Amino acid sequence: AAAAAAITCVECGSGEETPTNSILLCDFVKADGSTCNRAMHMLCLHPPLQDVPAAEWYCPQCEPAPSPSTLVAHPSPFRAEHSFDSSRQMVDGIDLGAWA
Repeated sequence: AAAAAAITCVECGSGEETPTNSILLCDFVKADGSTCNRAMHMLCLHPPLQDVPAAEWYCPQCEPAPSPSTLVAHPSPFRAEHSFDSSRQMVDGIDLGAWA
């Protein structure tokens, strides 16, 4: 029987694990049905993980972009405190076109 390939962290190249620095395997499923299986130590991640994730874990290359529903909207100080008229290039009543 063939020996199993050693699992090594793609960031540091080590296959050594400790109780506080496990190697995680990416759970992302590709279109062809295969999984990514990219391996990374918890402490090699940016930011590092302190605990093994309870659910699926995706490596930084496979991490899906946040959906619009999970993004937090921050109020814009420009919109709250200033007025802008794009048709006349005016901010707070000042004609910016006159400065050009």
